[in-house]
Amino acid sequence: MIIHSKELAAVIAKLKPIIASKTIINTMRCIYIDEHTMSANNMESGAMYEVETGTEPFLLPADVANLCASLPHGNVTIEPDKKPGVMLMQCGEIKHKFPTIDISAYPSRPTVDPAKASEIRMDGERMEEMIRKVFYAAAEKDPREILEGVHFHREGGKLEVVAAKGTQIAVCTETGDTGAGDISMTIHRDAILKMLAFGLKDAVSVATDGSTVTVTTGEGVFFCRQLAEQYMNYRTIIENIVMPDKAKVNKGELLAAIDRCAVCASVENENNRTVRIALREDSITVSSNGAGEYAETIPAACEKELDIRFAIRPLRDMLKNTFDDEIIMRYGSAVQPIVTNYKDVQAMTTPIRY
Repeated sequence: MIIHSKELAAVIAKLKPIIASKTIINTMRCIYIDEHTMSANNMESGAMYEVETGTEPFLLPADVANLCASLPHGNVTIEPDKKPGVMLMQCGEIKHKFPTIDISAYPSRPTVDPAKASEIRMDGERMEEMIRKVFYAAAEKDPREILEGVHFHREGGKLEVVAAKGTQIAVCTETGDTGAGDISMTIHRDAILKMLAFGLKDAVSVATDGSTVTVTTGEGVFFCRQLAEQYMNYRTIIENIVMPDKAKVNKGELLAAIDRCAVCASVENENNRTVRIALREDSITVSSNGAGEYAETIPAACEKELDIRFAIRPLRDMLKNTFDDEIIMRYGSAVQPIVTNYKDVQAMTTPIRY
């Protein structure tokens, strides 16, 4: 195998997040290299890049891969050493020998059954944009694993990318052509992060057969398992929210007030900090019952007066991912969610009761 150090380092950097680290299985801590590809597979997710190496299949251990990623400018040669069971890596005056690892135990790359496959086809940058707009609403840790995922749902030609947890739902919609037929799949947030690191560029195909998901780009293939549990009926939840009134406010001013209020919140754990939002005809007052009893009033236009309390983090996350200077929040009562709409994104956050 002969490859330039810059190209080798670039592929290793993309595969490194996928290489299994907490395992006693040696093959899982390696990069698989053959004549045309380099890949990594941790049994939950994996990636394969097209790289012309012209070599017989072998496994590159993670520690050797780290060394290869830091080599000086020049060609890198990796080949069998004269001594049986040993590989030799060379780059200029650098030489390193490492033991060969039996490739027979390396896990095979899963594929999607064409007979059962459903597919999303769209521009990769647009798909990444949709994922990033909702990702904050995916649960980080939940007894229901399905809520730790990002859901893709296409029906009637409309694609929705969704993330939801106990207090939030975020939906991003694409009405352009993304392929034929209905599709419903959920990918775990950890796999989503690896998929984004893999790179979604140019035309992207995302296919599923109900158990395996493959993401194909011009550079290679990313694969992961599909979460098996059925996703929540998010659309019914949103449609059943009664929100007859609107409040219009500058997002930057509201976020800044919430951030300052967070400093004065009485609970050290940010996840438990709360903020009181007092909606009045021409203003919104942000306040906290913590040290100093912080309060700040900013201009706004509200159709109905209402006092409502939120956990600071989910409210802040929703506002940060509303991509407009001026936002419109729809609301109904102190126990119903606030909903924001911005172009292709609809999001809701549930208040907490006093």
